[in-house]
Amino acid sequence: MKKFDGIVVSAKTQNTAIVSVSRKIRHPLYKKLLTRTKNFKADTDGIAVTIGQTVQIMETRPISKDKHFKILKVVDKTPRIKLIGEEKAMHDVLGEDKKIAISKDAVLHTVDAKKKKQRRTTRLAARQVVVRKRKE
Repeated sequence: MKKFDGIVVSAKTQNTAIVSVSRKIRHPLYKKLLTRTKNFKADTDGIAVTIGQTVQIMETRPISKDKHFKILKVVDKTPRIKLIGEEKAMHDVLGEDKKIAISKDAVLHTVDAKKKKQRRTTRLAARQVVVRKRKE
């Protein structure tokens, strides 16, 4: 039986959680380490899980059409947030008084997203000015 550790990406459906499992492989020619990620649907079997928790899943007989794993245990109850969009969802789930572990990548991601949005809005504004001048 295969066992994997992964992060809960979604826990919206009843008795099912989607777990993201990452693994490192080495490129055969260039020898660079690559990260491969796959999402598995796993049966919760009465275990309460929330988005961002690290869980251990095990392969089982097919439970449904595309659910072939079962959650064994919650390894780390502290949610890990990688994307800024998940932060709001985590505050909704945990409340404002709970502490959430945010990685450095998440902070960098938010700064990059803000800069990208600013660049995009200035580019769009410049395009609109050019289009208006052409129409006149």
